[in-house]
Amino acid sequence: MSLLSLFLIAFSLKPYALTPETRVYDLLLKGSLQGTYYIDVDTATYEGERAYRITYWAVRKGNEGEKSHFFFSAKSFRPLYSRKVITSIESNSVIEAFYEEDSIKLKLKSPSGEKELFFPRDDSTFDNSSLYMILSALDFRKKPSGTIRVVLLVQGSALTADYSAGEVREVEVNGSKIRVYPVTLEMLGKEIEVLYGADPPHRLVRYLEMDSGSGFILREVEKK
Repeated sequence: MSLLSLFLIAFSLKPYALTPETRVYDLLLKGSLQGTYYIDVDTATYEGERAYRITYWAVRKGNEGEKSHFFFSAKSFRPLYSRKVITSIESNSVIEAFYEEDSIKLKLKSPSGEKELFFPRDDSTFDNSSLYMILSALDFRKKPSGTIRVVLLVQGSALTADYSAGEVREVEVNGSKIRVYPVTLEMLGKEIEVLYGADPPHRLVRYLEMDSGSGFILREVEKK
């Protein structure tokens, strides 16, 4: 059995139901409040398949960033499509990730032209835009750990990342105590801790880069 096959066996998901809502976060840079981060959850259909659409954006100093989004299957929790917009003074660029049968196709559009990149696809490969929602569907009771492959949309490259889920614990977030499952990621030379609510809908409660203190923390949830 190949090493890749072992990764696939280790990485299994336990889908759960989502309802439309907007999750509002405090955005931190080196531990200091820098703005607000939003994750909007909605039901959708993608190419005839029942899906969820996640839209995310940040607001810093009153300026709203471009909204990017992705779709993933409501049945399997596997990603279907991602779209990211990059805005700069010079130009705007759009990056799209299409999940095809055996590959992930990146399509990059910028003022200098268009290009396509292809990455091998398997059940343990995701783009970094959808990664953190997908990880919320791990079967935390089994305390899973292993290696996944992450396609970086902006860089147009791929890397491997190690992940491990720990014991359920209680944390205090904005004055409320919440039971969470921690997932630790080692990626790009950084250690990242992601806390998910222990009970469905397993909201992302806190994302924190351990070396810098940058990330975001759940402030409130707005139901639609």
